[in-house]
Amino acid sequence: MFLMKDGKYVFSTARRKKAVKECVAATEAAMKNGHNIVVSNCFLDRRSMDAYYELAGLYNYNLFEKVADGKFNNVHGVPEETLEIMRKRWED
Repeated sequence: MFLMKDGKYVFSTARRKKAVKECVAATEAAMKNGHNIVVSNCFLDRRSMDAYYELAGLYNYNLFEKVADGKFNNVHGVPEETLEIMRKRWED
């Protein structure tokens, strides 16, 4: 949702860092209000989840990871070479 523009998903490397910060901030705001939360994102390495683990500890939330490890449609039109780079970065 943080990379949507006029109702369409538009990936931008330049915008990615800002989108990550916005997602973490929205997660924290929801935690402050005691909401149940699901963060659906592409976390390729353990470090990319650090902020969420920190928030979970700070607000006493249980954090659960769900790995989608099946074959799924590429709904965002990510080039295959980019997907391969992402696969190589993946950390279980």
